[in-house]
Amino acid sequence: MVNDVSKLDSDGTNYKSQLRNGILEKFPDYKFQETESKQETQKGLLVTAKMLEIKRDEAEHIEKVLLPQITQEVSEARAKGDLKENAEYSSAKEAQHIANVKLANLKDELARAVIFDPTTVTTSTVSFGTKVTLQNNKENKEEVLTIFGPWESDPENGVISYLSPLGINLRDARAGENLKFNINGKDFDYTVKNIAPAQF
Repeated sequence: MVNDVSKLDSDGTNYKSQLRNGILEKFPDYKFQETESKQETQKGLLVTAKMLEIKRDEAEHIEKVLLPQITQEVSEARAKGDLKENAEYSSAKEAQHIANVKLANLKDELARAVIFDPTTVTTSTVSFGTKVTLQNNKENKEEVLTIFGPWESDPENGVISYLSPLGINLRDARAGENLKFNINGKDFDYTVKNIAPAQF
C-alpha cells in the first residue's frame, strides 16, 4: 500500500494527502520517494488563488491598456521624422519591447499555473504552504520561513519560493532533521524545529 501512494492520481479530493499523513503517523521514519514532490512541482507552477488573480489582472492590464498606449506613443514619435535622431521613438520602442516580453512571460507562467489547495497542506515535511521554524546553527538564532511560490516570494519578509535554491534545500525536510548545504559558496546549517500550515 505504501508504494501505491505515489501512484494515486488527483481526483479533486485530499485522499492522497490524508493517506500520506496516516502512514507518517504510524511510520514516522518512512521516507516517500524523493522524486515524488519534485515531479509534482515540475508539472506546473504552484500558486495561491490570490496571486493567480493578481497576475491575471496584471497580464490583462499590459495587453489591453499599457501596450495600446505604448503603441500610440510609438506612432506619434515615428511621425516626428528621422528615427535615428528620435529619442522619443527609441524610448517608446524599448518600452514596447519590455512590455511584450513581460506579457509573454506572464502568459507562459499563467499557462503553467496550478492553484494549490490549502486543505491539502501536510506538515509532515517542509513543502509549499508550510511555515517552518528553523534553528540557524551557524549564527545561533531562530528563523521562521514561509514556503510559497515565485509569485508570492518576499524574502525580506520571510517568504521564499519552493523553487529557490534555499527552498529546494529545505523541501521535504522533517521536524528534528539537520540540514547542511551550500548555496553560491555560502554554507548553511539548519535544524528544523517545527512545521506548521502557512497563512493563506
